[in-house]
Amino acid sequence: MSANINSETGIRYGVIQAHSVPLLYDEIYSCGTDESYLAWKKDRIAELLSLLQTKDADELANYICEHGRREKARVTAEEIIKDLDDSEPTNDDAEAVFDNLDLNEQFECDESEYSYEDKEGNQFLIGYLGGAPLIWCIKTNRVVRVKSLCSPCVPNAGDLDSGLTDDESGYACYGVPTEYEGDE
Repeated sequence: MSANINSETGIRYGVIQAHSVPLLYDEIYSCGTDESYLAWKKDRIAELLSLLQTKDADELANYICEHGRREKARVTAEEIIKDLDDSEPTNDDAEAVFDNLDLNEQFECDESEYSYEDKEGNQFLIGYLGGAPLIWCIKTNRVVRVKSLCSPCVPNAGDLDSGLTDDESGYACYGVPTEYEGDE
């Protein structure tokens, strides 16, 4: 599988600087899924599950303290271990502990990656390179030809900021749907 090419269609992703399409950026950011948060939460739940499996209240209390829940950490840890009884802890148990401890307040990320699919089925990602937000058009209802490909940092992707061309020498890629190109 080649990088930055839609595996279903074989068409290149189109990549554009977020500031070039502020309407699309706002839509993805406000309605999309924070993939960075979900990955962070999955890791925390895996850590909790591992701790729950040891059934060691001291280790769990230390974890709770490390994650900003110092008040009553020891009592909380003992209650959690006691509630498990003799059963083998599950991912659901770890997720319940995560939610009860409200550990999501500990998440911090200045450059969260977002995914979004709009009502027309267009699929996008927001990611960052060198601190700059970029939008990947993963699959859209618009295929365009661009003048150049992105730098080696985004291999094979069409550079939507390089300009569109009707020339067959251009590179076909997914483009920004026209409804997102409007001026603010």
